[in-house]
Amino acid sequence: MLKKKKQEYLSLTKEDNYKDNTELNLNKKMLLQKNSKLKEVMKLFMDSQIEFNEYQEMKGTLEKEIKKLQTEIKKLEKLTPKEENFDKSSIKRKIKEHWQYLTNTEKRDFLTNFVEEIIIVNKDRDKKNGKLTILDIKFYDDIMLTK
Repeated sequence: MLKKKKQEYLSLTKEDNYKDNTELNLNKKMLLQKNSKLKEVMKLFMDSQIEFNEYQEMKGTLEKEIKKLQTEIKKLEKLTPKEENFDKSSIKRKIKEHWQYLTNTEKRDFLTNFVEEIIIVNKDRDKKNGKLTILDIKFYDDIMLTK
């Protein structure tokens, strides 16, 4: 039951992040369009194709829309998590911290899908009750390690 709720929560947060990211990209695109329209209006005024009053009105409207989009973009950038690239040491640490929470099937799936090789050394002379240490973990190269 708890595992199901956790999966639902994770899928909802991923979906929300996707929506925020899509909305952020859409707002950035609209901001570029508004800025190009502002330049176009200025060019029309410079070419004497529109009057000064029309220019001021159009410029004021576009600047309000630009400010609104900029504040919305800033708000969405705060909400949207940035992708983090992990290095080997942080991955090893995170695996060690969270390994106990995984089921045996999840552990096996992780190892078969992401890990190419694990180098382990026994630091004790006693082969049966020795102290094992992981020296290195080699991940498959074709898999991008991002969060």
